Amino acid sequence: MILTVGGEKGGPGKTTIATNLAAIATQNDVDVLLINTDPQDSAGYWASNRMSIYPANKQISCISLRGDTIAKDIQDLSQRYKVVIIDAGGRDSVELRASLVVTELFLIPLRPSQFDVWTLPKLQELLVMVSPINPSIKAFVVANQVHPTSFDRARLEMQNLLSEYPKIHLLKAMLGSRAAYQNAICEGLSVTEMLKKDLKANSEILGLYSEVFNEA
Repeated sequence: MILTVGGEKGGPGKTTIATNLAAIATQNDVDVLLINTDPQDSAGYWASNRMSIYPANKQISCISLRGDTIAKDIQDLSQRYKVVIIDAGGRDSVELRASLVVTELFLIPLRPSQFDVWTLPKLQELLVMVSPINPSIKAFVVANQVHPTSFDRARLEMQNLLSEYPKIHLLKAMLGSRAAYQNAICEGLSVTEMLKKDLKANSEILGLYSEVFNEA
């Protein structure tokens, strides 16, 4: 499976989601490659911290790729790994477009804010552009950084908004605005690996993992 986590705006938690999914897959004995195409290389720093702080944990292969020719590299690497997860960053880039040419599932984290929602027309445009080349691509929004008391309202608002964008669907799983996610990424862990566990964050991220891999 090739999974791209990306979007049109920085800040909604793409690297947090990509690294958590990679770590959980590795815990489940899935052979995972994490690819960073974002110049900030946040996924690379996460993987490096994981290796230096928790060398006894199962480690995750993480590489960086750049340029508009990475589609072939990703396809070649997908023959060697069961799951390839691409952290594509928060902007329309040649790397994002190249990734979408070969990706099976495009995961779009969005916060329930007007600024994030304004990116949907551009994302729909990208999917229309790439569909003739990659007709099997599936695109899903995951609501992230949702206020813990506003899940039902955020879900309803997202459902109404996405009704205008037929190529993009809403996942049932939602992630709350919780310190556990930030704490985990700083240590090179998933929230499921933290010694002091946030049970709600655990439940949310495992629900997302299950839904994403079932969709794939």
